[in-house]
Amino acid sequence: MSEIKKWILEIDLINGNSIIKKLQSINAIDTNFKIHSQNNSIFIPLKHEIDNLSVLLNGYEFKIFPAQKNSKNLIDRKKTHSKSLKETLKEIIPSEFHNLLPRAFDIIGDIAIIELNRDEQKPLRPFINSIGQILLENHSNIKSVYEKASDIEGLYRTRKFDLIAGLNKTETIHRENLGKFHVDIEQTFFSPRLAYERQRIAKLKTEFNLNGKIWDVFCGVGPFIIQISKKNPKAHSIGTDINCRAIELAKKNIELNKIVGNIEFYCQDVKEISISQVFSKFQNSISRFIMNLPEKSIQFLKNLPQFIQKNGALLHLYQFNKKINPIQEAKDIFEKELKNTRIKLKEYKFSKVVKPFSPNIVMTVLDAIISL
Repeated sequence: MSEIKKWILEIDLINGNSIIKKLQSINAIDTNFKIHSQNNSIFIPLKHEIDNLSVLLNGYEFKIFPAQKNSKNLIDRKKTHSKSLKETLKEIIPSEFHNLLPRAFDIIGDIAIIELNRDEQKPLRPFINSIGQILLENHSNIKSVYEKASDIEGLYRTRKFDLIAGLNKTETIHRENLGKFHVDIEQTFFSPRLAYERQRIAKLKTEFNLNGKIWDVFCGVGPFIIQISKKNPKAHSIGTDINCRAIELAKKNIELNKIVGNIEFYCQDVKEISISQVFSKFQNSISRFIMNLPEKSIQFLKNLPQFIQKNGALLHLYQFNKKINPIQEAKDIFEKELKNTRIKLKEYKFSKVVKPFSPNIVMTVLDAIISL
């Protein structure tokens, strides 16, 4: 049996972004092999010879030629050694732009999210679809590549995204710490960079797990509270979020993780919770609070007193603080705000920097025992 002929398309480096986008639209790129560059040319492996290629690429200069399996222009991506994202992108991006390349990206389920929209990265715009295609080629688990198109903003803490390669879908199933979560990257807030912190919170053995209810005040799609329930099947929990789409997915995540009967999710504005008849049944019954809204958590402490159970509660409070002495700043802000509430601080159990947020700001957590 004769060997199946493979085809290589050679194009100018500067036209790579536009041509890759056209080839993606007809699903013509053979992702079993690598797109790579040499001198001022990009070499793109094709699934088959394209009859109307001259029409598709009208106005562009190109060459197409057959290549055997052992051709130097046909690189099996399964046989290439693992490289960092930046190392891989250097193969197709001109050297004068290498200092602008991102070093890493986030993966949520089968969706990759990369940041390419900073002002200083504008010279990379002609190569953006090429960058997306490289991510698809080097990670078989990725089906879609999006770039951040806005900051996190609005009441629901969401951001906009632009598709640069792969399937046009924003909902996925993300796996984390033996749990699975429906996530919509554009309609809900979810950070994969909190995986270790969520694991810490879920594994924490404390008397406050079982002597009252656990309340995740800003629960999103439920990753904190569902992981706690998987580790503590006898615990009873509630989750609230003002984003009803997040609550919709959180309820689906209860079923996805086969949790029965011990979590209740509510679409609720915490500012109005004290006058809600639905929540009157939770008064004096919460023994553990999770407050992961770092830019505003501190403002909602005044909504907690009527829910704290009589033996006190364990509070996990997340904040954004300055990189210089962040833990002391977090404690100072927390203790100052407590003076405006009926809540008393009994003791700190734990504190740490969770992750960097910007060059000068970090995210912190305080684990504190509170009472009335």
